[in-house]
Amino acid sequence: MDAGMGPISGVNKEYAVRKLRRTYAWEGHRSRQLREVQRVINIPTSLHMVALESAWEEEGYLFLQMELCSKSLTQEIDDGNYLTENETWDLFIDMLLALQHLHTHHLVHMDLKPDNIFLTVGSPTIFKLGDFGIVVCLEEQKDVEFTEGDSRYLAPEVMQGKVSTKADVFSLGLTLLEVACSVDLPKSGELWHMPDSLQPIVKLMITPDVNGRPDVSDLFNVPAVRAHVQRRKWKRRMASLKKKLLDVASLLLHKWHALLAFLTSLMFFKSKKPDIVADHSRVTPEPFPMERDVPSILVNDIVVCLEEQVSYY
Repeated sequence: MDAGMGPISGVNKEYAVRKLRRTYAWEGHRSRQLREVQRVINIPTSLHMVALESAWEEEGYLFLQMELCSKSLTQEIDDGNYLTENETWDLFIDMLLALQHLHTHHLVHMDLKPDNIFLTVGSPTIFKLGDFGIVVCLEEQKDVEFTEGDSRYLAPEVMQGKVSTKADVFSLGLTLLEVACSVDLPKSGELWHMPDSLQPIVKLMITPDVNGRPDVSDLFNVPAVRAHVQRRKWKRRMASLKKKLLDVASLLLHKWHALLAFLTSLMFFKSKKPDIVADHSRVTPEPFPMERDVPSILVNDIVVCLEEQVSYY
């Protein structure tokens, strides 16, 4: 494990750890992969890229510690949740923004496909590009022998050792084609087709001629793409505003409950009857007097009376 490339742990935070299946072909290959993954870690974070927290080598395999997302695009489709036309556009725009971020830092993903696109939890769903295990830095190499990645999505020129940012555009075009026109969809039910507004754009993206293929900046200049970028931004702003309003409403509700509790307790103390205070002005009656307490005059009268009765008899 190289210094600075070890796994990290977050307090009460979960991560996804991905193990790349292939071992390193040679020592230089190992060093290149670790170095280029480190470049991804060092670039600023992007809303449309899965955050790469760390990477390390173990027993000849490369491990990536990444932000935890809900599921991959492949899993979403396998679950029967096929994308609508607007969702397909959302996917397109989010991936363009992710590629723009990578390409600005002279990095090419080289493995863009549904398996490596992830969905966030919450609304609206954001599509994020992940798995940066075979990213290529254009500052170091232009023509390389490239045998990695999924061959189904690789641009033709890549197989000839020519790597450019347009290779990612080709892979994205095939991904959109697969998602919108997948032949693996169930035979029953409505068939899914590429939206008419996307067809001419995707055709340009998957052209075998790299010189005739647009790059990300060219795609952002297409009027339909610009319109959907604005729609995507508006959708996120509305979702952010909704969340803020819900947070404010929750806070106000909490304070209202606290105020009600305070007023209830205040009313309880005001309505409580006062404790009964002993009235010392009223004397408790004395018990019936005993004989020793009878006045002597009365005692003498009783004795005289008894003596008279005895004399009578």
